[in-house]
Amino acid sequence: MYITTRDQHKYAEALKWHESFTTLQKNIFTGKQAESLNRILVENETQKKTLLLLQKELELSRVKRNFSNLIIVSVFILLFSAVFLVYLIRVSRYRNILFLKNKELDQQLQIARSRFELKYSQRQTDEEVADYDPDSMPDSDQNNKSALLYSRLLDLIESGKLYLDPDLNFKNLQNELGTNKKYLYEAISQFSGTNFRGLVNRYRINEVRQLMEEAVGKEERISVTGIAFAAGFNSDTSFYRIFGQYTGLTPNEYIDQLKKERKRKISSIDLVPFSD
Repeated sequence: MYITTRDQHKYAEALKWHESFTTLQKNIFTGKQAESLNRILVENETQKKTLLLLQKELELSRVKRNFSNLIIVSVFILLFSAVFLVYLIRVSRYRNILFLKNKELDQQLQIARSRFELKYSQRQTDEEVADYDPDSMPDSDQNNKSALLYSRLLDLIESGKLYLDPDLNFKNLQNELGTNKKYLYEAISQFSGTNFRGLVNRYRINEVRQLMEEAVGKEERISVTGIAFAAGFNSDTSFYRIFGQYTGLTPNEYIDQLKKERKRKISSIDLVPFSD
């Protein structure tokens, strides 16, 4: 219509048609842009929702994984705690068994010592022990005299508590007994099952245990090193090593067992009913 009116020289009308066409063209172009924009917005919104869903799924998966790890760790801790508790119970029982065996061994040694002294106390005189020559005597006489020498040695050590002296040595005892090194060595080896140093350490460990028991009974503060030196040891390192060899326990473990035994005795006394 714009061209027709223009050719007819109707310029005012042609201008109106041209303006109308231009406006319509702009509207069409603007509509297409709006449609494209709306489509893009819709796509973006869809992608945004998809991303949100993926993010939530990822967070849910992370929570599930953390929860699973927490369960695994909790189970592991429970199992470890159970195993550790069983270990502690077994260690406690083992220490108690060792402690009771030490007590039982003490009683057996006391009985053996009594029988030994009863058997050999009247066999020989002290003078015979000092002067006899084992090579010229029957084996039975040698055994008897070695036994008597050993008995005299124990009496000497115990009566004066010589083991409390950290400087005690083999030569001192040999001179005190009036015998020679060979005879005394053989007597100790034959009847004690150990050597001179082992015999002295046995007395010292027994002294330590007795001091510990007395301190626990009086509920006194216990200094392990102080007790060790009081019993004749001159090195805490060697004391801990020797104590473990003879008892199978550390000094502190032994003290704990003494305290437990004392509590059991007190509890048993409290449980005994009073009679009229």
